[in-house]
Amino acid sequence: MVRVAGTQRANDDGARRVGRSAAVAVVLTLVAGCASGGDDAAGVPTAATTMSAAFDAGQQEQLPVAMPTEWDDGLDHVVLLTENAAPTVDAPEVSAVPQVPQVPQVSAAPAAPAAPMASDGGERNVTVQRRDGTTDDVRVPDGSLTVVQPIVQAEIDALEQFDDEALAVLVEDRVGVAGPVSTRYVMLPGRLIELAGDGSDADADADADAGAAPATTAAPSTVVLATAMVSDEELLREVLALPGVEAAHIVAPGMIAVATAGDRAALAELAGVTEIHDDVLVGVADDPSQSRQWMLRNSGATDQAGGYSGVPGADTNVIAGWQVSRGAGVVVAVIDTGVDLDHPDLAAQMWRNAGETCGNGIDDDRNGRVDDCAGWDFGNNDANPRPDIGTTSYDHGTHVSGIVAAAQNGVGIVGMAPDAEVMALKVTSNGLMSLSSIVAAMNYAVDQGADVINLSLATGPGTPRSSATLFEQGVAYAQQRGVVVVAAAGNSNVDIGALPVWPANYSLYYDNVITVGSTTNADAKSSFSNFGAPLNIHAPGSWIWSTITGSYGWMSGTSMAAPVVAGAVADVLASGQVTAPGAVRSRLAERAQSRPFGRRLDVGRALGIDVPAEVAVSYDGIDALVADIEGTLGVSVSGRQLPPTADRVRISVAAAVGSDIFAVEGLAAVFVTPDGTSVSGTSGADGSFAPITVSDRAALTAGGWRMQTALNLPAGDYAIVTEVLDASGATVASPQVGFLSVTSPPTTAPPIAPT
Repeated sequence: MVRVAGTQRANDDGARRVGRSAAVAVVLTLVAGCASGGDDAAGVPTAATTMSAAFDAGQQEQLPVAMPTEWDDGLDHVVLLTENAAPTVDAPEVSAVPQVPQVPQVSAAPAAPAAPMASDGGERNVTVQRRDGTTDDVRVPDGSLTVVQPIVQAEIDALEQFDDEALAVLVEDRVGVAGPVSTRYVMLPGRLIELAGDGSDADADADADAGAAPATTAAPSTVVLATAMVSDEELLREVLALPGVEAAHIVAPGMIAVATAGDRAALAELAGVTEIHDDVLVGVADDPSQSRQWMLRNSGATDQAGGYSGVPGADTNVIAGWQVSRGAGVVVAVIDTGVDLDHPDLAAQMWRNAGETCGNGIDDDRNGRVDDCAGWDFGNNDANPRPDIGTTSYDHGTHVSGIVAAAQNGVGIVGMAPDAEVMALKVTSNGLMSLSSIVAAMNYAVDQGADVINLSLATGPGTPRSSATLFEQGVAYAQQRGVVVVAAAGNSNVDIGALPVWPANYSLYYDNVITVGSTTNADAKSSFSNFGAPLNIHAPGSWIWSTITGSYGWMSGTSMAAPVVAGAVADVLASGQVTAPGAVRSRLAERAQSRPFGRRLDVGRALGIDVPAEVAVSYDGIDALVADIEGTLGVSVSGRQLPPTADRVRISVAAAVGSDIFAVEGLAAVFVTPDGTSVSGTSGADGSFAPITVSDRAALTAGGWRMQTALNLPAGDYAIVTEVLDASGATVASPQVGFLSVTSPPTTAPPIAPT
């Protein structure tokens, strides 16, 4: 007999839980590969409706069109660094990955002459392999060799011989410490391989020795400066006058982008040119709505991820971290496709240049840019960093910015660091993103005081390091000035330890670079996310709801995971607990959650919050229960931060009588666990059944543990209380309560006899 007994009140502070179906990981794959959509009249994202209807469970969706990463005009695209670049600063030594040889640090902002290697005031023993086959052991003072860019074929061929080395760069001995002044070498760990005296083919030396006129060769990437400085404007006119030059423009002071069908040697010979670099295309690494933001609090509900269920608690734990810090005073530079400066969730978050008087047509702070009050457009070289509506991925930068720092203002969403500021730096022109624009933006961000740079962009897998040396200069400059660079790992699902992607792989050489992979709301690696040794941490990147131009929408990609971490970095920096870039990276990694795919971001832990154990419970079959007829109730349990001793689940039943809740005694039930074990029991005076042992404890903290409960209840209103216990019987987390109503079956009137 079932009866309401005693006066012991069951825990009734729970809330109704949304049912959770089996987790399905579905993602969109652009490095910022994204799909976006606005709201319909009911507030449901139209993009989610369209996309989720197109995919079956377990099926990966079709990729949207990606941003081009190769020039298709048949021209040679290069960047000229000129005498007018900012002064250089020596980069500090790198110690991020001890087993990887130290990288020679190049100048932050290119200058004349090229920047020396990192110097700590010491010397190193180096073996020099001479051209004549002899070797010498010499002591080379740190900072005495200069990293330079290969131009002539002999230098390019020499570097390609050492593609398998962790470090192989071209250097020039400007002071004669290892041999004759101006001799160039391929530098390897502990070795210098001597090249021809000026970087040209050795045949030229032989011709000179024979008295013949030396063959004409391309000038070295760093040339001897003329006595008088040549302005960038004068140099630009000379560049445009050269045969084969199709286009050229000044990207930033000391930096000119050129597209030419002619010879690079002609460019290198111009007075005022100090270096020439490849200019490659880079692809984007693709409140009322806060409930959709599973990165903040993952409930497992399907409406948080375009219709796909998740694992409750598999989020960033940033809400706990906000008890300590919300990013106040930290500036995050978003180098991307532009930002909607007027978006209601972003307008108050945008960085403003205090040194500039807006709209007066004057470069008040004398940084080479007029009226850069709210950032700069490096793609079109103007003061409007808003997106070019209609071009490829134009909403990308706005989406990224909302993830970083959308305001907590009762409107829309909330960013990871809602008190931080966003510096909008646009680097696209006609939907294309060039390396020269990106590096100019990086240097600007550092010079204007940004604390964090977010780079949700990447080269294609397998890009040689030598093709991105200009990129490395930007990273090195950020390191010299103590700026954290957060880089998306890319969306090709490849091991980037074997197939390098830049800037992601710079994490192996620079401790200010944090490389980020993507996870799903089901606590798994996103199917598109790259992986490998360069990754430092993973963060939510699939089905992320954030700001787009004038609205909100979904996007997926490591492009979304990177700003999640950039916001977390802002929170950590603002806390003051650690401030050095390397220390911030270590803090996030060391206090992350360990998962089979690697480390997953935990902001609360990173900020020292002792996260309590938490249990999420969902019930299914409630609507099918009918009074006095045996029915089946499904109970799914998932926990996080559970102690190792948590190994059993206890169910209690209580009945609601008026405003009170009383224990139900004498209720018979049969519990069937996932392994098929059947356990019968009867509720005691306190309404509880004997605890059910969990044989697969890992399921409690992974995808969830589910059991079936067969029971027969009279009509009435009930509360089902679920607890997770340890071996001693102690409750390890707050009990969870589900409410249900059981009604009598409808009565059927007796048939009327015919008259």
